[in-house]
Amino acid sequence: MQKIIVGLLLLVFMSSSYADESIGLEFPIEDAKLAASQRNYEFLGMDLEEGVELPGLNREQAEIAKRQHKIRLLNYRWQTYTNIEQRQNEYLRIRNYAARYNLTMWQEMKQQQLKDFRKYRY
Repeated sequence: MQKIIVGLLLLVFMSSSYADESIGLEFPIEDAKLAASQRNYEFLGMDLEEGVELPGLNREQAEIAKRQHKIRLLNYRWQTYTNIEQRQNEYLRIRNYAARYNLTMWQEMKQQQLKDFRKYRY
């Protein structure tokens, strides 16, 4: 009986790790660098009850990102379903991914702007 329970728990754990991989939330730094190399400067946001949050960016950076770049939401709020705030593990996983992605994207974007500025100096 215990072997069956352990086997089922292992199966659930493995399927949840595969679910993370299927939605592509395991390599935030590499994903951000790839997007920045293609000059696709978009930031990741989370739709929360208070509004859209851009994890990893301070208030000034978030305002610049919202004004000048595309924001891709990793979740959507629904009136009838449980929201991300009620699923703490998923909330933390998505927030950590978005924070690392946004920080990397910001750094890559600033480095590219500096390269572009220096490129045309005489």
